[in-house]
Amino acid sequence: MRTVEGDLWAIRIWRVVTTNLTIRADGQAAMGRGTAAQAASKWPDLPRWYGERIRAGERGLVAHEGHGLLLLPVKVGWRDPADLHLLECSLVELASFAAKHPADVIATPVPGIGFGGLARGQVEPLLQRHLGPLSNVVLVERAADVQERYRASFRGSVRQDRSL
Repeated sequence: MRTVEGDLWAIRIWRVVTTNLTIRADGQAAMGRGTAAQAASKWPDLPRWYGERIRAGERGLVAHEGHGLLLLPVKVGWRDPADLHLLECSLVELASFAAKHPADVIATPVPGIGFGGLARGQVEPLLQRHLGPLSNVVLVERAADVQERYRASFRGSVRQDRSL
């Protein structure tokens, strides 16, 4: 696993989007904050599509080939903190996916540390254990300009910024 500084959305192949497993009353997946909100803003069909997958029982890593996304659940309810056990199960699935697709680059943020509320020190050992040996996995750290857009998502304005 390599680490780069940049913008997750500028990388082409597979991008990891951290999610929860909540279905809204309208049947769509709750994708209102963080990378999930950014992805839902870029692809408005994504919450309905992902909601259908969750209702069908897909509660682990889900690939959307058309958008080049890997939806990685880190928490059950959207209000919940990230769950270390769920995160580790998801990382095992992500590692398996990466191993089966060695020619593809897989870009991921550090999962669970934003709106999931986990400390980086809790997540880092899991990342190293499961993704560390994989040369096609790239951990994307937020660059300064991306950091400001991320902070905007805390203020609830991420959906207005179509450049994410």
